[in-house]
Amino acid sequence: MSLLLALSIALHLATAVYMLARRGGTCTAHATLTGAGAAATALGVYFASNAQDLWIDLGLNAKGVPSRVID
Repeated sequence: MSLLLALSIALHLATAVYMLARRGGTCTAHATLTGAGAAATALGVYFASNAQDLWIDLGLNAKGVPSRVID
């Protein structure tokens, strides 16, 4: 559910940055790339903040080595 929230926030952020760039006078292509970059950055921050939890859920330590025996 939190991934869906992160995607929604990234989409809204991309749209807002696109509109801001268009209002600033850039062409559509540059505004689209600017908005996509903002969305990718937001998702990158989200995934980086949840990376440790993902490793723990998979039963791996920080080096990707199993930290416990899973039967």
